[in-house]
Amino acid sequence: MENKVNLVRVDFSDERMPKFIEGKSDESFVSFGEDNNYPQHLIELFNESGKHNAIITGVGDMIKGDGFKVQTPSANLQNWLENPNPFETANDILEKVALDLKLFGGFYLGEVWSRAGDKVIQTYHIPFEEIRVNKKGTKYYRAFKGWNSWTKVTGGDVECIDAFNPKNENRKGSMQIFAFKQYRPGLRHYPLPDYIGARQYVETDTEISNFHFNNIKNSFSNSTMVTMMNGDPTDEEKTIIVAKLKGQKTGTNNAGGLIVNFVDKKEQAPEVVRLQPDEMDKQYLQLYQTVSDEIFIGHRITNPSIFGVKEAGQLGSRQDLIDSKEMFYTDYVKGKVAIIERAFNFLLTFIAPGGKIFIEKADGKDASNTGAINADGIEGDKISDVTYNGAQISSALEIMTSVKSGTLTEEQAIVFLSTFLQLDDTVARNLFNKVASL
Repeated sequence: MENKVNLVRVDFSDERMPKFIEGKSDESFVSFGEDNNYPQHLIELFNESGKHNAIITGVGDMIKGDGFKVQTPSANLQNWLENPNPFETANDILEKVALDLKLFGGFYLGEVWSRAGDKVIQTYHIPFEEIRVNKKGTKYYRAFKGWNSWTKVTGGDVECIDAFNPKNENRKGSMQIFAFKQYRPGLRHYPLPDYIGARQYVETDTEISNFHFNNIKNSFSNSTMVTMMNGDPTDEEKTIIVAKLKGQKTGTNNAGGLIVNFVDKKEQAPEVVRLQPDEMDKQYLQLYQTVSDEIFIGHRITNPSIFGVKEAGQLGSRQDLIDSKEMFYTDYVKGKVAIIERAFNFLLTFIAPGGKIFIEKADGKDASNTGAINADGIEGDKISDVTYNGAQISSALEIMTSVKSGTLTEEQAIVFLSTFLQLDDTVARNLFNKVASL
């Protein structure tokens, strides 16, 4: 009698773009991915890939720079910069917003209106992964227990918050959510990050790392056919057997596909046949460079060294690194900075009318402003036809204070300005005279 042969192919899940699934009513929230938890997937990629993590963290730091500075002073602006809410400074919020913008492609802010509804009195950062939106974009929903509530959320587990709208009569004494969502054709409800095209390479990078860390914990890392020699079980029994094999013996903790073959040879033990070569370590090494290149392309990076990611065979001077960083800032980061500046300056019209802020680059040279002004309206960057950054002015003021207290003489102050601020003697004296006269 001929042996029965029954092949069952087991396909593992692949990585696809998230689906935004609308509810039946206009007021119900739109699901962010099939499991309504796609932001958490992006967080997991961020936490698990070393290259991806370094780039996102580095870009966030570059966007944040030296923080908010006052460009146009106004009443209440300085107070808001120091105390936008009881728990954070404006720069604390900026740091989180900068990271969210890079990681998710957007950010959320909670704006609390006064009881009269005439101004915003508090600003909060809202974690991106905790928010969902309705179809019309007029209401946002926040899970009471955080992002992990969204996989099994019910109506009673969420807080409904109106979208930011100064004309909404319900704003008085309540919070509204201001949202920025990076534009992407075809998307309406939620943004996606600009590196989304490289997400599969980021995922592959984590698997390569996992492969080398585990060194293949078991023997099912390759595509494999398992032949069961104990007869032809029922469909229900086949499903149970396949589920156990798939659940326990796949990934990089075992990667690849699995085929289960049921034959009627009761006298033989199960047989395992490799369908791919055993030298998977070499295949992973061959993938490494391609994966790295695609991740950098996805993030629009030409020189990964600026984020501390050193590539083999790359040589460059310190000046090359500085030039590459400046080019990346100009071509990429500056646009992100402008987005945040516009958003916060718009909100300031309801917080400190007339006030305007900008984000200063980490090296003290802001790329979009010619002159910084402090909260009292004193011009800070231009003194005696020479441009100085905020750090230089701060140091100069400390030196002036030391002169007034008698700790330093005027000549000693000139020496300090010349030596430690690297100013020539004439410029130092002009700066000293100007600041001393204020």
